[in-house]
Amino acid sequence: MKMINKIIFSVAMILCFVGCSSDNEPEVSLPASPELVIGEEVLMVKIGEENKAELKVLQGGGDYNAFSANENIAKAEIINEKIMIEGIGMGKTYIIVSDKNSYYVKQPVSVYLTDVLELDKTEVEAKSPVGRPVTVTVEVTKGNGGYRAVSDNDKVSVSITQAGTITVTGQPDDAETETTATITVTDNLDLTATLKVRIIPTTNPYTDVELEKILSDSSRRYYLDEKNQVNPDWSVNFRNTQENERITYGWDYYSYNFLLTFTGGKTEGKKTDASLSCYNYVGWDFVTYENQAINLEIIKNDGTHIWGVYSFTKDGTLYRGYFCDTTNP
Repeated sequence: MKMINKIIFSVAMILCFVGCSSDNEPEVSLPASPELVIGEEVLMVKIGEENKAELKVLQGGGDYNAFSANENIAKAEIINEKIMIEGIGMGKTYIIVSDKNSYYVKQPVSVYLTDVLELDKTEVEAKSPVGRPVTVTVEVTKGNGGYRAVSDNDKVSVSITQAGTITVTGQPDDAETETTATITVTDNLDLTATLKVRIIPTTNPYTDVELEKILSDSSRRYYLDEKNQVNPDWSVNFRNTQENERITYGWDYYSYNFLLTFTGGKTEGKKTDASLSCYNYVGWDFVTYENQAINLEIIKNDGTHIWGVYSFTKDGTLYRGYFCDTTNP
């Protein structure tokens, strides 16, 4: 009996010791690893090795690594324990940063080319034949893509390609009043540039550039409002005649015709008593004029070929045309 009591007492003491030790043992807590925090919401980097930008870490565990999701746009490297980003090509990508605690951050990066937006012209002037729109183009010479363009005059329209070609189209209200507009161009960085546009009405049918193009071709042709009036499917009879002092150029085909008549010879210069008679189909369009008075000028006679331009105003619109044919019948 005494032996049994000693065993029970020993077991009770052990249980009491174990219970007391658990209650008095202090709790041990390990420090939490700091999360990885980057300073910028979006890092802006200019293209070029000399323009490298630091991606600053506000909080992290150290031993950082970084790589770019698209190395055609940006590259990342660790220099003197700093994360440095180099812009390679315009666009947007991500830099992936990690630390020794296996935290990761995906950091947006935007790479740009220039701090200024520039155009090859800041002012343009264009002459518009009365009642007809004229178009001019201007190029972006420095910019960051993503171009937008707006006009402050709804009578002057503008469009721009992502390559930076600006196309402006407009016309004056009448033969006496010029039209002006300010075009504002914006790029991906919201940089802006302005273009002043002035459109002047004119009764001259063609610009010097257009005249050079007309003179560069000696093929026989008769044009009215940018359309060749000679149907290639017809075997027309070309006209190059003179009756008294009146000269006739053009063609006829059964009841159809296109005839320019004038006096003053075939020498270069403006002609008098000039007229247009036309009865013709061009595509699906029917064109007809009967002795329409025109302003006609021979712009070149090289002894073999003759080039002429003509125009007339009808219902507030200037119509224009040109022709080239042989000098002699």
